[in-house]
Amino acid sequence: MEKIVIKGRHREEKGSRAAKALRAKGFVPVVLYGREDRKTLHLSLDGKAVEKMLRGHARVVEVDLDDGSKESGLVKDVQFDPVTDQVLHMDLVHVDLTKPVEVEVPLEFVGHPKGISEGGKFTHDLADLPLVCLPTEIPQVIKVKVSHLGVGDHITAGDLEIPENVKLGVPPETVVCHVKAFLARAEDHEEEAEPGPSEPEVIGKKDEEEGES
Repeated sequence: MEKIVIKGRHREEKGSRAAKALRAKGFVPVVLYGREDRKTLHLSLDGKAVEKMLRGHARVVEVDLDDGSKESGLVKDVQFDPVTDQVLHMDLVHVDLTKPVEVEVPLEFVGHPKGISEGGKFTHDLADLPLVCLPTEIPQVIKVKVSHLGVGDHITAGDLEIPENVKLGVPPETVVCHVKAFLARAEDHEEEAEPGPSEPEVIGKKDEEEGES
């Protein structure tokens, strides 16, 4: 994955009012944490550049700050406006571009499992796949071909095709998706649930008991 470089600057004012003023000027409030000195940085990045980065599914950004320093961060969380879809805030966690990180990459299931037409149900056990790799090697997505899956078949993490320089962050036997058989048909259940001969009612038993009391 290509590293994205965005110009940014340190921000001193914090809080919702200051953040709103920044967004009005076209900037996105950003917090970068996880540095070795444990110092959290409060930054502002160009809003258009951030939106372009997110549209391209980039996960790693190098921030070129106004004081001449550079900070590399992995996108951890993004908040969007529910109406306008504007980026309201972004959290970055500091990364060393020369050291592997563990990330979760979305899975894209491709095809229509043949087991569905056989009466099965397709279920994905994972939506994202944990991987370990350099920040600049993070895949955008991992595709999972599922057309060949019949009833009772499954795909494990070890079956997936992942880039050469990327390692699994879960055991290879971890099930990613499977096709299971539907429960027996409703009429089968009805047949099984058909009651057998009921015990005959004893006429007059209740009256006799009442008379004895």
